[in-house]
Amino acid sequence: MLNAKELWKENEQQRANRMKAMRPVLAGLFQDIKRHSIQNPDAPYFVFDVPGFVFGYPLFNHDEAVVYVKETLEEQGFSVTYTPVS
Repeated sequence: MLNAKELWKENEQQRANRMKAMRPVLAGLFQDIKRHSIQNPDAPYFVFDVPGFVFGYPLFNHDEAVVYVKETLEEQGFSVTYTPVS
């Protein structure tokens, strides 16, 4: 029997597997944010580009990676504004 909850869980697991490449990117981003906050305590903004690929990891959808990074930062309490580059 098909269960919608199981399908959703499976879909989320597949997404998490695709986004494994974002782990080192997020770790570096958190270090950069911390360094920026120490060096520039009066500058509340930080600009970051999500890379299009990460060496040693499978290719991923860049748009999905941007959303993943944005959601992860928001879960950690950061205010995130996405500005697409044209």
